[in-house]
Amino acid sequence: MKGKPFLVAVAAFVVVLFGGVAVAGVGSMGSTTDRSATAAHVADFAPSTTAGEVEEEKAETAEEAKEEAKAKEEAKAKEEAKAKEEAKAKEEAEPKEKEKTETVVDLFTITNPVDGTHFEKKIVRFSGEAADGVSIHRGKYSTEATDGTWSMELVLSPGKNKVAFEATDGAGHIDTAVVTVYYDAPKEEEAPKEDDKPKDVKFSANQKYGSCGEEVPYDVFWGTAKPGAKIEASSPYGSNSTKANEYGHWEMKVTFPESSPGETFKVIITSSDGGQQKFTFTNTGGGKNH
Repeated sequence: MKGKPFLVAVAAFVVVLFGGVAVAGVGSMGSTTDRSATAAHVADFAPSTTAGEVEEEKAETAEEAKEEAKAKEEAKAKEEAKAKEEAKAKEEAEPKEKEKTETVVDLFTITNPVDGTHFEKKIVRFSGEAADGVSIHRGKYSTEATDGTWSMELVLSPGKNKVAFEATDGAGHIDTAVVTVYYDAPKEEEAPKEDDKPKDVKFSANQKYGSCGEEVPYDVFWGTAKPGAKIEASSPYGSNSTKANEYGHWEMKVTFPESSPGETFKVIITSSDGGQQKFTFTNTGGGKNH
């Protein structure tokens, strides 16, 4: 009987030992099972890319590209608008600059005669300064500046003569100048009074020069004829016409632009009342070959 307690104790130890091992095994299995479940649970919540998300990302990328293109177009439109504004401003400024360019002061000057001068002769030479190529006009008469000067001979009327000249250049600029001079005509040249108007005036013609060396050669003719009669000058190189005034006086300038230097030719003056007078004229330097 003494040996039984010992055996019981040994048996109990063995049971306890195997029981602990079993419990440990169950614990290990439980632990493994929990870990697998946890892994599965975590896997259920792990991020994943679906087809819908891919399409969404593509849509977002396309939208971003569209926005970027729109921004570029807006920037381009702004640049174009700015360029148009600058071009418009430049166009508006150009006429102002052109106006400044076309404002010409003293395109030409009249240096002789001075304002207020009195003359005892009816033919006076007017002259002044101007750039080469500038054309100076007085009615149907004109001349061109050379070597910085210009000149023109004109026939004055008795008394006060307000002589206006106009000058133009190749750019289309225009300038004007006026000088007032007086012709103190001899008494025989003064216009007759109303009661002294001629009743029957005979035709007469006179020549002033007979020759001329100007670039455009010319001569001056004057005389008398029946009041209102038409006076005509004709030649191979130039012609002109006028009418006798109420007192039977007439005067006219005739130019010969087509004549050749050194050439002498006839100029015939005729009147509608039947008068005629022949003259000769020599071109001493002007004309088409000058």
